[in-house]
Amino acid sequence: MAHLELPREFPPRGLVHGANHHLPEDVRVLAAAAMPAGFHARKHAWGKEYLYRLGRAPVLSPLDSLFVAPAPAALDLGRMARAAACLPGRHDFSAFALAGGSHGQPFRRIFSARWEEGEDELAFRIVGEGFLRGMVRALVGTLIEVGTGRRSPESFAGLLAGRPRSEAGPTAPAQGLVLQNVLYPPEWRVEGDPALPEAPVIL
Repeated sequence: MAHLELPREFPPRGLVHGANHHLPEDVRVLAAAAMPAGFHARKHAWGKEYLYRLGRAPVLSPLDSLFVAPAPAALDLGRMARAAACLPGRHDFSAFALAGGSHGQPFRRIFSARWEEGEDELAFRIVGEGFLRGMVRALVGTLIEVGTGRRSPESFAGLLAGRPRSEAGPTAPAQGLVLQNVLYPPEWRVEGDPALPEAPVIL
């Protein structure tokens, strides 16, 4: 998501095709819409949804290899689900922040986190108010260790108390991760937006 202010009205379709004409082929504007005055793509977002995909096929299709990371041969999804169930809430995610990242405030609130199982794929879906640099990939790498039996779900939960990065697992490969959605409250959505979860009430 991005926003810009124009000196005059401009057809959204023209913005899409005009911008794409000047962008490299691996970057594309998919849609554009006029927003109410005052909209800010970053400041008005209440959260983000990330998806991390693990492929369990014996051989990854070349069509998937740029977007799916290979999964270890044996993973206990039940253990991984129990560990992921510890994530909702506000925690100190220092153990999952990229070393050297500019994260002065390591606390983040997670709204939901779960594993989804398909025929040849596992996907980790997480929604939160914000994420530290490298956080989701570090979470996945550590959850994989839980799934392979190298650490327990209980020890994973203990990392959420601000433990150092060295105590968590490795950073999962980059190709499995995608920013699935940037989430906005109803007043900043436009007609045709996909149905997204509402902003949670924080007590």
